Amino acid sequence: MAKVKKVLFIMQEMTPYVPESEMANAGRFFPQAIQERG
Repeated sequence: MAKVKKVLFIMQEMTPYVPESEMANAGRFFPQAIQERG
């Protein structure tokens, strides 16, 4: 059985914890998009 790989995303900026910006939105939505795609 293959082991499931896990990735830890560490971001300095992430919506909703800082004011909305391009980097804060990337910090919020990038990990979710990666997980949804497998």
